[in-house]
Amino acid sequence: MKKILFFSLLSILSSYSFAADNSSVYRGLGTSNHDFLNFKTLKQQGFIAKKANISRADYNDVYKLKKPYQFMGQNVVLISDEYMSEYVGCCVSEGWGAVFKQTSNLKLIQQFAKTNQCNISPKEPDSDYYGFKISSLPKGNYYELSCRERDVNESE
Repeated sequence: MKKILFFSLLSILSSYSFAADNSSVYRGLGTSNHDFLNFKTLKQQGFIAKKANISRADYNDVYKLKKPYQFMGQNVVLISDEYMSEYVGCCVSEGWGAVFKQTSNLKLIQQFAKTNQCNISPKEPDSDYYGFKISSLPKGNYYELSCRERDVNESE
């Protein structure tokens, strides 16, 4: 009886541990060819600084890319990581976002957004991205790909 109880408890704990590990992975981030590179890889490969270089406010770390990164045919220029390591006020929506300059048809990135329950929205030239002025970027059409918790409901 004790062995059965022990193995049952061990099974429950190991499945809980596995589920907890999966909850820290953002939708669409990873290392496969169809994923946006995860933050660890982006840092290791020198795309972004080790610490946020645009802003760090509330729950957001915002990075300007240090070297070109193309994703689904688009040029990524800014990336944000929204997370809660400690409570600093209301309304965290964990996940990530990226601002990209349109360089080709949006079909691939729109499919990625749909698959991963993300949203894509245009960024007006006079707007900002967590304090970064979009107007300071070279002229072009810019969009935000947002893959945060709030986007799950909006994408349905």
